[in-house]
This record gives sequence, C-alpha cells and structure tokens, in this order.
Amino acid sequence: MPIITEMFKKDEKLLEENMAALFDQDCTDENAEVTGEEYGRIRNLNKVWDHESCQEIIEFDKSLPDDFIFGPKNTLMLESDEVNVFNCHQNSLIIDKMEREDVWPQDLKTFRNQPEILTNIQETLIKIFETCEDDIQEFLKD
Repeated sequence: MPIITEMFKKDEKLLEENMAALFDQDCTDENAEVTGEEYGRIRNLNKVWDHESCQEIIEFDKSLPDDFIFGPKNTLMLESDEVNVFNCHQNSLIIDKMEREDVWPQDLKTFRNQPEILTNIQETLIKIFETCEDDIQEFLKD
C-alpha cells in the first residue's frame, strides 16, 4: 500500500475513487501444478469478492448503487508474475517485477530506475481509471 499511495500522492482522489483494498495470500489457492513450485499459490478472485474488505466497502460506501457487487467487470488484479493469475488473467494487469536490487542496488551498474518503473505502472493505472467505463475485462482485451 505505501508504494501505491506514493504513486498517487499527486492525485489521491483518483486513487480513493478507484482502489478498494489490497489482498494477499488469504485470497489465493495452493496450486503446485500451475506454479511448478511445491508451495506455489495462485490468486482466487472469488475469495477476493467474498473477503470482508469488499463487504465492508459495499456496506459503508453510500455512493455505490444499492445493487452493487464486486465481480469480473469491476475488479483489476495487479501482478508481477503471470502464473499467479492463471485463473483470473482476464482481470489482470501484469506489471514489471521489482527486485530487491531495484530498491537496494548492490552494484550501481545493474541498477534499474525504480521511479521509472513506478511511473510506468502509475500511468497505466491512471489510463485505466480515466477511460475504463464499465467492464475491465473488455478494456483489458484492447
């Protein structure tokens, strides 16, 4: 969350209007077959939509229509590893993976520009927030 907050510090309203919550391992399923790792996990959007954070947003956000639900048309997953969104790729934006060395470079010759990576992600998200009208899956197809 601190990274995303920093990316949108110039336009906090845009972030507030479009970002609901962050989800981690509690919204995944074990799936070593897909990941190829003994303890590999992949995202599960049904667990996201059923998560208490989503239910709280629906309950407390009075600007949402009475019949609003989180679902395939209004959910965007950000992921740096494509295999993690194997079952929900239609709702996923694969972003550039940030390695430890990008934040704390051991060798300045191999340093990647962290602000540039974040700016590219930010620009992509702003474009989505400003232009996607009602179906994120259709938007991502283009």
